[in-house]
Amino acid sequence: MKTIFSLLLMLCMLNASAAKKPVIWEKPSYVSTSISCLKLNSVEFHDTATIVKASIEHPDRYIGNSMHLYGEDNKNYKLKFIKEFKVDNPIPVDERGFASMTLVFEPMPSTTTFFDMLEGLAYNNDWVLGISDAKKPLQVKPYALNEEKIEAFSKDFFHTDTTCFKGRIDGYSRSLGYSSLIIYKGNILTGEDDPISIEINEDGTFERKFVLYYPILSLLTSDDLSSLNVPFLVKPGQTLNFFIGSYGNAIVTDSSGNQSEYSAITSSMPIYARDSKHKALDANKFRLKNYSKLVENAYENALVTHDYLADRFHYNDIEYYMGKLFMQIGYGFKISYYWMENRTIKKNGANDVPDSLKDVKYPENYSFMRKLPLNNPLAIGICMYDWFAHHLIIGPVYLEGEGYYKDSKDGKKYILYEDSIADSLKMNIDKAIFGRDEISLPMKTEYLHKFYRESRNGRYNFINIKSELARNHPADSLDILVNGRIESIKCRAEKIKAAFHDPKLESLLDEYVNYGINDRQITYTLPDCEATTILKKITDKYKGKYVFLDFWATSCGPCREGIEESKAWREELRNNPDFEFVFITGERSSPQANYDEYVAQNLNGAESYRIPEKDYKKLWELFKFNGIPNYQALDPNGNVLTKFNEYQLGKEKFLENIKMLKNMQK
Repeated sequence: MKTIFSLLLMLCMLNASAAKKPVIWEKPSYVSTSISCLKLNSVEFHDTATIVKASIEHPDRYIGNSMHLYGEDNKNYKLKFIKEFKVDNPIPVDERGFASMTLVFEPMPSTTTFFDMLEGLAYNNDWVLGISDAKKPLQVKPYALNEEKIEAFSKDFFHTDTTCFKGRIDGYSRSLGYSSLIIYKGNILTGEDDPISIEINEDGTFERKFVLYYPILSLLTSDDLSSLNVPFLVKPGQTLNFFIGSYGNAIVTDSSGNQSEYSAITSSMPIYARDSKHKALDANKFRLKNYSKLVENAYENALVTHDYLADRFHYNDIEYYMGKLFMQIGYGFKISYYWMENRTIKKNGANDVPDSLKDVKYPENYSFMRKLPLNNPLAIGICMYDWFAHHLIIGPVYLEGEGYYKDSKDGKKYILYEDSIADSLKMNIDKAIFGRDEISLPMKTEYLHKFYRESRNGRYNFINIKSELARNHPADSLDILVNGRIESIKCRAEKIKAAFHDPKLESLLDEYVNYGINDRQITYTLPDCEATTILKKITDKYKGKYVFLDFWATSCGPCREGIEESKAWREELRNNPDFEFVFITGERSSPQANYDEYVAQNLNGAESYRIPEKDYKKLWELFKFNGIPNYQALDPNGNVLTKFNEYQLGKEKFLENIKMLKNMQK
């Protein structure tokens, strides 16, 4: 009897031991990750903990205590500790640059079929999405889009109204290193930048109203460009209330305190941009044809990631559609930016690339663009769209339609085609790239921007054209020549307008050309606002002179290049009674040590100012620009010049413009 009892006891112990045996996933699969050098080795589901074992190659990072598991049950499971090193400490690596780590989390149910490992849902956080058993990998379902909802959204897309952003940043203090939020936005119909600066109060609250012309999907960014990057989707007329958590995650409500119409995408959209299952693509290592294929592969994976996020975070149809556009434009940007990323092309110039990279000039190598919704008007609401379109149109493939190199006695000389020839060639290139009989929306908007800029800077103005022609023609022939120039401008606009096939864009082009021809104003008065006060503290001492402003940063290569190229002739013109050059940068944009060293070498004796970053960003908003270098100018009365306002033209051209300005303002 005693023997039977012992056997039964042993069986019970064995059963209990078997019951406690953990569920283990060996080499689990996943949908996407932001950490390209990470390898998941196993996941163990114990009664007391969930253990994730991983290895990482050449990490330059640490694991923070905000890292957690987001379960299939939509619950968070906190990180308890890491076996090999302390949480929030740099990851230690061996001599080969590798590290192994055992992350111990609170226990998840052993019946879990998938989960996410998240540092957070802010733009800069790390994550691994859709982790599952390799034997039963997660199948991501394609999103079932209701096309009628998108059609209804499209009908009311273009309308102007005031939008309000307000909210609070949890745990905010000035010691965090930022004091304002920035929205980098623009107006795609004019090409104008229109950044919005939002002051943060000491208690972390903020509020700002601004005008929108159509819905936008963009980022609310801290002025240090790294602490916060909160995505949002907003329509003209909406009020959004943001509660931004300590790790950058955000909750958005409407003016009534209810969940915002597009709150789900605010919670999760940052993930799309950092999908690194395919390692970072280096443009300098690949020919365009091969690079495009790699981008296309990464793009296909990103589509799956987007479907996963839409299902996981319950996107509505508009969030899904606009979020997908955001992701697609991001991948298109990789192609349009290829020639700018490639140092070899940059060194040789866009029109004179080496033979090894000649494929950047052939439309057939941009076929990936046909997969993107670049001719969808809703795409212009994506914050990257205008940058993308511009970088595509100024790339080598389109510049084949601008002109050609000709051998001469003095070496190679670049010959520009006449406008009508260039327009025709570039339109044919565009049609070949997109495989359409009609030019693309990026080309249409780029033409709109060109005519808008030229109408504002006096290229079409009777007086300005007359002043320009007077340099080389007798006075009695000027009126005929000027009228001929204006007619040719109108004729060119008509030919371009005929290629638009869009009544709204055609109307805008007419408006810009007519404004430019009839405009007689070359200055405007600054508004009465805080940004104007900031500017006047710098520039009032130069009243009576033309003041040429250069907004720059030590971290900006093109800024430094422009300053250094003009250094010699600017120094020749120093102490001129008619004008002054003034250089303005921000404290974070140009750290003190870097600023001091650069100024000593390149701006020694120049009028140079380094101001608080929040003041610097307010000047960006005042002059409506999203990036640097940017050049502005004030007349002797302190009004802003709308024409002849760049000094980066060379000494002779600059002095000609000063003479012209003085004649026009007599």
